[in-house]
Order: sequence, then structure tokens, then C-alpha cells
Amino acid sequence: MMDTPLTAWIGPFETPLVHLGGPFVLSPFGILVAIGFAAGISVAKRRARAQMLDDRLIQGALLWLVLGALVGGHWGHALFYEPAYYFKNPVEMLFFWEGLSSTGGFLACIALMVFYFRKAGKSFVLYGDCLAYGLPTGFFFGRLGCFAVSDHPGTVSEFPLAVHGIHPMPRVLCLENGIDYGGEPLNAVCQQFSAQTALHDLGLYEALFMALLAGAFFWLGRTPRRPGFFLGFLAVAYAVVRFFLDFLRSTYGPDVRYELGFLPGLTPSQFFCLGLFFVGFWILSRNWSLKSDARRVPKG
Repeated sequence: MMDTPLTAWIGPFETPLVHLGGPFVLSPFGILVAIGFAAGISVAKRRARAQMLDDRLIQGALLWLVLGALVGGHWGHALFYEPAYYFKNPVEMLFFWEGLSSTGGFLACIALMVFYFRKAGKSFVLYGDCLAYGLPTGFFFGRLGCFAVSDHPGTVSEFPLAVHGIHPMPRVLCLENGIDYGGEPLNAVCQQFSAQTALHDLGLYEALFMALLAGAFFWLGRTPRRPGFFLGFLAVAYAVVRFFLDFLRSTYGPDVRYELGFLPGLTPSQFFCLGLFFVGFWILSRNWSLKSDARRVPKG
């Protein structure tokens, strides 16, 4: 089996870590996520200025978005994927740097942005449209971070963009294929087999999709668009792509799937995508009658 020609192009590889002293380590994931937030906000601010909106409000939203991504992302992971573990270890609900779910992050960020702009007396549709315009750029870097640390492995595949050596449970992989793993650490034969096994990498696939979507937004943004256009477009496009990508998701690790009537077992993200699709379609189908946005932004 190990003599089978490999057709997947990528890997195996190891991502470098920068040790800052003591327990502090800087990883490519953290660096790329930080770049993503900065790049996404920069694009959103430029869009706001082009639409004659107050770009200071977009900048002010950054802290809330980071908070929503971390807290909502961690709580989403805890509640959607490992509720039994976290209910037994509730203090770990505060470990916001561990176990992040993009679905939980999205839900928290959406709720925070609706509150933030309404509190400022501004239209969520207008300002949310600017954030949606910048999100593909930011999410592109964020998903590259996921790809760098291989935290979204999929099923085994020899698709050219599949990645070698990212199986989350190489010991189980060897056992399933009749290969002795040799204990701890794994023996050379099992390590070699794991390195030669390629999996879909959903982080990479989403990064590529976001790069295409960012390019499409830049092109579409050259001409006037109705309020809410990018907000609705993003919701529909992401919902469709993410829904089908999750069928490639690995069943190893904390992944869970739930039955819903005639539908096959779906992940929590897929249920989120079903709702997101209809919300996006509703936004696109409405003719938004926006009130005058003349209220002052609260100082401070």
C-alpha cells in the first residue's frame, strides 16, 4: 500500500514555532489570524469611506469582533462539539485560546455588531455591508492559519490539493490499515504510512474560496450596489460552500453529527449554514428603506 504513487501535491510539512520564553509560543496560526483581522478591517474602512460612512465606527468594531471570535468561538466549540467534557470541566470554558469554532464566532460577532451599530445610532445594514465586504480578505488569512496548523482535516483523498501527513489520529489510521504502530512513540513504519496518507484540508479549501470571493467583491464593488448586497451575498455564498465542504470533514476527533428528519447526519456548522442561507436570501430580496443616518456617533 505504501508503494502506491502519490497524486496529492502538498506535504507533509511542519510549521515553525517561535518560542518567546517560558510558556509563550508564537505560532503561524496566531500571526495569520492577527493579519486577517487587520487586513479585513482595512478593506472594510476603505469601503466605508467610499460609501461616505464613518470609518471610525468600523475601526471601533475591531475589538468587539476579536472578542466575539474568541469568546463565541470557544463557547461554540464547547457547546456544539464537546459539551459533556466542558460541563464536567466548566473552568475550561474560560480558556478562550483553546478549541475555536467558526460557527460560534460568527454567531457572537453578528450579535455584537447588531448591538454595536444600533447603540451608535447607525444602520447595521449599511455598516454591516462594509464589514461583509472586508470579511473575505480577512478570513482568507485566518483560514491560511488553519491550514498552517492543519486543524481542519478532512477525509482521506488523493485529490491534488489534499495534504499529506495531517491525519489527526495516526495510531488509529495504522490500526485500521493493519499496520502495527509500535507503541509510543509511533514506529517508523506507521510514521511513514501516516506521512504518505493525504487528507482533504478544509482550511486550505476555505482560504482558496475566500480569495476568490474577495476578488469578486473588489470587482462588484466598482459599481453602485444596493444596501445589504455584500452582506446578503456573503451569507448565501459562504453558506452554500461551507455546507458542502463539511461533508468532507473528518469524523476523527471531537466532530459530531446530528440527524434532522430526512437529512443525513449534519455537523453543527451545516445547521448554521442552512439558517445563514435563508437569512442571506432574505437580505438580498428586501428593498431596504433606510432612515436618515444623521444621528451623531456617541463621543468617547
